[in-house]
Amino acid sequence: KINALDRLMLYGRSDDPDTTFSWSISPLVSLPVSVAPLGIAHKTLILVPSTSQPITVPGGTYVMKLEGTTPRGVGFAEITVVVNAPPQPGSCDVCKVLSNSGCSQTGRSLLDIFKIECSLWSDENQPLQYRYGLKSRGLDAWWSSLEFSDVKEVILPTGHVEITVEIVDSLGASAMSVPKTVVVSSFGR
Repeated sequence: KINALDRLMLYGRSDDPDTTFSWSISPLVSLPVSVAPLGIAHKTLILVPSTSQPITVPGGTYVMKLEGTTPRGVGFAEITVVVNAPPQPGSCDVCKVLSNSGCSQTGRSLLDIFKIECSLWSDENQPLQYRYGLKSRGLDAWWSSLEFSDVKEVILPTGHVEITVEIVDSLGASAMSVPKTVVVSSFGR
């Protein structure tokens, strides 16, 4: 399995120095020079996808075939590549800890603790990891390091704080939660 934006290098060889090579991908994929810098008529196929020029679709299966032609005949080799899909959506909620009114998304800085809790995310490539992100006006976005816990307790800065969670499978494919906004007043209010 590969991820959709992984770089890929496939190499073929022949004992006959007069071999001409040609690569193909099925289902058919466009391979401009920016994505396949050596082209398809070379013994090495290098694929360099980008977010603006993806080559594959997450969850897709592709057959990459190298055909070699010599004066004596034609031969080929092929490999099937499965593209990793990102984790399937669940939800992530943010609530003030010890709130008397159920799930409150308002609180005070330095006093109130908020719990970010993700559930129902799924993926065949376990375990999942979580990276928690906070963004508030006037402050740089902050992201935690990856961790295995789907629950995190945080103390938040004053203001309207947007909280997002990146969910990452064991092969590196990721999905983002729907952002949640929490209103945090200053300590003295």
